[in-house]
Amino acid sequence: MSGGEVESVSRRDWTRAALVAALYAVVTWAIAPWAFGILQFRASELLKPLALRGRKYIAGLTAGLFLANLASPQIGVWELLLMPLACYLGGELAYRLRAMPWLAVTVYAAWVGVSVGAMLHWVVGLPWLVSAASVFAAELPLMLVGVKVTDYLLRSTQAGGIDLAA
Repeated sequence: MSGGEVESVSRRDWTRAALVAALYAVVTWAIAPWAFGILQFRASELLKPLALRGRKYIAGLTAGLFLANLASPQIGVWELLLMPLACYLGGELAYRLRAMPWLAVTVYAAWVGVSVGAMLHWVVGLPWLVSAASVFAAELPLMLVGVKVTDYLLRSTQAGGIDLAA
């Protein structure tokens, strides 16, 4: 598909995006005290490599991040508008680099670090470079492991009769 063409979105694609959104949000909420704040850990970031599999997953990840952030103690424009936008843009960038999965998730993790670092700088006054570097350092291993986790997730759901991969 070239850059100017519009992708057709099926009901099945919307369902897949909704499942990813729900999974991302629920996993984030399950560890809510650690998923928000200055030092944060989001196991849901293991799902981010789904962006390499298609734009339907980018939509799901973006919606999931929005839903997850509804529980944020720093709720506001950053969490509900700018962070989902950053998630979408990072996912799109990773999707475009999908031929090189390890590079794609490294760039995506760096983008998340830059974006969340900026949010932490502007919202709570933390030094941007330190924040960006610490988020990247936490994000990269999750995304690298997430490449294998999402491959397994897609294969196992397909084997179980739920085709998330198509």
